[in-house]
Amino acid sequence: MAIGIEVYIVKLCTAYLNLPMYYSCAIVDDEQHAIDVLHDYIEDIRFLKLFNAFNNPFEALKTISAGDKIDFLFFRYRYGWNEGN
Repeated sequence: MAIGIEVYIVKLCTAYLNLPMYYSCAIVDDEQHAIDVLHDYIEDIRFLKLFNAFNNPFEALKTISAGDKIDFLFFRYRYGWNEGN
């Protein structure tokens, strides 16, 4: 029942409020396990589309700055001086 209501709400919003059918997102994290977990969550949410996932924030910045549209950025990166904390 809840799935049907969710689909109806998404269709209503996209049709009448001129919202996109999906939102593009990217992941930046230094731990592959965290990227994998977020990737699985994003796959389960039908209005999110994963643009790309990055282990390096500088590579993410280069790619995203190249004109790609990202609606949501999931960012967590611990620099070397945080190791062990």
